Amino acid sequence: FSVWLLVNLFHHEMGWPAKMLGLAGVVLTILSWRQGYKWLPVIGNRWLRTAIGAGCCVAGMVAVLGYIQILPGFFNRQASEIHVSYLLVSFLWVCTVMAILGGVGVGLEKAARRQAQAPAK
Repeated sequence: FSVWLLVNLFHHEMGWPAKMLGLAGVVLTILSWRQGYKWLPVIGNRWLRTAIGAGCCVAGMVAVLGYIQILPGFFNRQASEIHVSYLLVSFLWVCTVMAILGGVGVGLEKAARRQAQAPAK
């Protein structure tokens, strides 16, 4: 979904800083899902891992709901003040935050599995 938003972002007329912000969000999302578990701590207690993962998912939903609450303020401004591309960038970053928080839950499980599969020394 983030990649689709980034493609749409590059089709709109806007400056390179905003495009790079969008690209950074997509790259951060991909890196957090592919490599994030390597930096997360190993939590041996399964119930605690599940609670942290669920808390991260709830925090991601709260971030999206907060964005939706703020969004009408963008539309109350004159059309010349805000370009649709900036709305795309802001939404892409909300999706990035949600994806990273979801990735924490998955990453904690991966980190625990990696520790369990590591040979004993």
